[in-house]
Amino acid sequence: MRNERGFTLVELLVVVAILGVLGAMAMPLYNTWQQRAYGSEAIVMMKQLTEGQILYMLENDEYFPKTDDPSFPTYFIDKNGTGFPENAVNKIKEALNLTITTKGRLNYSISRDGNACVIIISASFPLFRNGQPHVMARLEEDGSVVYVDFDDFG
Repeated sequence: MRNERGFTLVELLVVVAILGVLGAMAMPLYNTWQQRAYGSEAIVMMKQLTEGQILYMLENDEYFPKTDDPSFPTYFIDKNGTGFPENAVNKIKEALNLTITTKGRLNYSISRDGNACVIIISASFPLFRNGQPHVMARLEEDGSVVYVDFDDFG
């Protein structure tokens, strides 16, 4: 008999098949952890935005954006960091002392609704276990914060 070294083709195929099964089992778990991470980021950013808005309200007697600038009642920043108006990220940073993370997968919208302020953080995929792709808060004129669902709007 010859003294052969190495693995046979069958042994290599078995190893590849085992790795494939392990990888297939790990993907759903990875997706769940990723969903939880982005959902947590959305919640943390919502809390920071609402706190910044409350502090802004205490200093200026109105929410950001100000009502004296009717040309921009809504500030929007998409997941790529581009915003509307063009300098939205800097304006929010100046007004609320908050840097919005623009290297993620979340879209941000801050708008005025009369004397109230509406903040929406959304994604193109579910952020939470219930399938919701967004989190939304409405800051009322009296300073109260109400977390709402899109389904609450008819």
